[in-house]
Amino acid sequence: MEVFILYIILFSGFILLLNKDAILNYRRQILWILLLGMYGSFSVLGYNFFLPKDAIFMVSPLGILVFVIMTILMSAFIISIFILIDLLKSRLIQGKEKIDSIHIKIFFCQSFIMFAIIWTVFLILVFPGIFNVDSFFLLHSIVYKKFNNYFSAFFLWILNIFYKIIPNPFFPILSQVLFAAWVFSLWTTEFYRKKISRKIIWITSGLFALYPPVAIFIVNLFRDVPYSLVIVWLVYFIYQIVFNDRYDRRLIFIFGLVTPLVHFFRQNGIIVVVGIIIFILFYRPTKRKILYFFLGLIISYTAYQTIWTLTKTGPDRSKNLPSLVVTAISNSYIYRSGLHSPAARDWVEKSGNTVQWISTSNESCPVNPFHNVPLFLLNSTNERWNSVVYHEMSKKDIMLTYFSLWRYDFKLNLRTRLNLIANFWSINIPDSAIGLYLVSTLDKTNNYETPNINIHFRRPDFIMKIHHFLQTKSILYFIGGGFYTFLLLIIILYILCYQNKQKLWLLVPWFCNFLSLFAASTAVQYRYIWIGLPMLIIMVGMVFIHNKKN
Repeated sequence: MEVFILYIILFSGFILLLNKDAILNYRRQILWILLLGMYGSFSVLGYNFFLPKDAIFMVSPLGILVFVIMTILMSAFIISIFILIDLLKSRLIQGKEKIDSIHIKIFFCQSFIMFAIIWTVFLILVFPGIFNVDSFFLLHSIVYKKFNNYFSAFFLWILNIFYKIIPNPFFPILSQVLFAAWVFSLWTTEFYRKKISRKIIWITSGLFALYPPVAIFIVNLFRDVPYSLVIVWLVYFIYQIVFNDRYDRRLIFIFGLVTPLVHFFRQNGIIVVVGIIIFILFYRPTKRKILYFFLGLIISYTAYQTIWTLTKTGPDRSKNLPSLVVTAISNSYIYRSGLHSPAARDWVEKSGNTVQWISTSNESCPVNPFHNVPLFLLNSTNERWNSVVYHEMSKKDIMLTYFSLWRYDFKLNLRTRLNLIANFWSINIPDSAIGLYLVSTLDKTNNYETPNINIHFRRPDFIMKIHHFLQTKSILYFIGGGFYTFLLLIIILYILCYQNKQKLWLLVPWFCNFLSLFAASTAVQYRYIWIGLPMLIIMVGMVFIHNKKN
């Protein structure tokens, strides 16, 4: 973290020294800049939320001083980003001449080929793809026809189609790569259409495609990949509706068809669907176009339910739902705070109070959720506990207990929720995505029987060396999801202060995804918050597009 702060100081100092006079241009926004600087300070220092003891870093005079200094540093960093944007705005836009449709189509094809080649080559190098423990559960479910919504019944159905043709996970991942290449080519082509410098688009696209957390994520076999890609696609639809007056009924109908996919891939995607419906109603396109959107929505949901009714392998109750309560109950033991919620206490008593202490190393206080984290876990092997959680407790009981925790144990539940999305807001937690997502392939781990699935792992030595360098010695180690979020908030503030605020409509799916994670996340995983990285790139591009519509 000290090295990361040093990079921030050097960058801010360099920009501010070269543009001393420009600093005064932002004095009217200084209050908002300071508030965002305070958030940045908290995102660096707020990892103390993980401490079992009820102590926050600001309780001492020294802690307050550190917070103030960090706030000033982060505010200087925000101003330096503003200055950099203003310097680049006039230099990134190419000539005013109109780009004809043929050149636009050629550029799209070139962009698609570039993305597809880079990610396909990477997929071949890690053949047949990158897997985590949940990926093997997916393969196991396909072989034994155990379709349920724990890992998305819809995603399992798609994988099952590939399995019937060729029983190798390489091919569904390859189709995933091609879909990703197509989605991101839509955006690069749009930026080209808006006359952003062709060279800048190629350089940015190439670096994005080669960036390890991106390449690694794209070749992962799990539902979060198509879920995130669909969100990027939905953002493109929103962009067309907001900034393209000539969008037709076909586009908004397809928008309605595609929107439910985020719900099909992840249960918490329903919040994204609701957010998009609110956007459609508030933005108010013509009534006829609204009807086309809802027609597509209804057709999509009807088709989904029909498929599972006919196959008789419909989604069952998710095992994730009880985790909404289990995590808070576990944390009540970690923080020695006790439970005040009558419903939660009754739940623990019914299960026989089967709480066990499990430590990954020792009882030292953790500094982040990935290293030396002492955990209190409820014993899932206890028959009485399983009976209470998965059979006796209805969905209604679970949700009532969840809201009861917010009422009676607000501080405990807030801390629990913040802990479980720590890599979304905390700059002090690097992604370590390189390690998290290469480990299963590189270590050749497969503890689940998957007959008739042809998996032959390859582990090139040079990939191991690159992996080790990126995870331990490069600047990428210090860059995490929390830093992407902070940069995105800086871009949002810049748009609010100086640009067309309609651009912020594009953030509706991203914001709804954040709400769903805050409300229901059950683990700290990079794949849950990966969408923040492409959204950051998209919003940076939007800053340089001069849309006239208000």
